[in-house]
Amino acid sequence: MGLGMGGANLDKYIIGQVVTILVVVIAPILQYFFTKSLEYKRHQRDLQTQAYLDYVRCVSDSAHLSDSAHLDGSFKSEIYARAADAKQRICLYGSPNAIQKLAEYITLGENMISQKSRNIFNEMILEMRKDTRNDKVDSENIDLLLFGTNKRLKEDS
Repeated sequence: MGLGMGGANLDKYIIGQVVTILVVVIAPILQYFFTKSLEYKRHQRDLQTQAYLDYVRCVSDSAHLSDSAHLDGSFKSEIYARAADAKQRICLYGSPNAIQKLAEYITLGENMISQKSRNIFNEMILEMRKDTRNDKVDSENIDLLLFGTNKRLKEDS
């Protein structure tokens, strides 16, 4: 007769204590799993972004090769090896649309000789941006930034 609690009050007290213990135990566990999930997604996005960036950098470096005939073969080999590595990582981490545009660009010879290949390359860049950002950019601005001019090349026949 010492506590002065009736049966209903004691039940509420016990339920309250059990709920408190469950919250104290379950909340950190849920937070751990949510944090791990977010870290995994962030890591995957970082891998994807780095693969895209590495490939674009290789394309840029190879474009400079044609301007610099005095470069030795080892530099060319290094660029081709880096491009192959970036393409492999894009196959693993890239979105289906970015992979499709990369495949189209490769089918055209991975060069900027024709307007068609430049257009596909720009579309690939825009797809890669969609994966890594949510904002939109005009294709002509991408062309200007990448190629220094928005002059159109001769259209393919």
